[in-house]
Amino acid sequence: MADFAFEGRISQGTWSTKATGRLSYDHGAGSSPFDTRMDMKVTAEHLELTKHVVLADSDHVEGKAVDNPAQEPIMLYARCAHAMGAVGIVADLARLTENVTASKRRYSGVLATTKAPASLWRQISAINNDEFTERQLAKTTLSWVLTLDQENRPKSFELSWHFLLDDGTRPTSPFETRYSRWREGRVSEPG
Repeated sequence: MADFAFEGRISQGTWSTKATGRLSYDHGAGSSPFDTRMDMKVTAEHLELTKHVVLADSDHVEGKAVDNPAQEPIMLYARCAHAMGAVGIVADLARLTENVTASKRRYSGVLATTKAPASLWRQISAINNDEFTERQLAKTTLSWVLTLDQENRPKSFELSWHFLLDDGTRPTSPFETRYSRWREGRVSEPG
């Protein structure tokens, strides 16, 4: 288990979010977003909306089970924090990147967005109102920087999504997760 702080925004729009809380990572769950459970306070800044969300075996908002995530606006923001900060996704990005650069405890790389885990690039599409098709996302890139602590656990993860506009500009949308206080424990569902 660790504490985490996430912040992300889309540079060509108003979409932005912050999340703080705790996560637990089950390395035996296989490499998927489901290896990480989160208990967090999520803020959709441009909506001026903040709620308590738990993502575990089932999703909960303000202590109540969520049957239809589309009816809970905060779920899009919570799922973004989850997709961008799940420990298995971080490990997958490192594994899927052909040329990883390493310097001491810092690793970085670049890959086509659709070469990343599908749960990650689908989330990028979702926070852009699904305006990007898979073919369009294949023409965008993700760059990332992972810093590990002395125990080889994530300390920080910076992810940037880059795309090219018709006018030749290349906007960058940054997403950053910081991890601290790694310890034994597990995030459980409310109740």
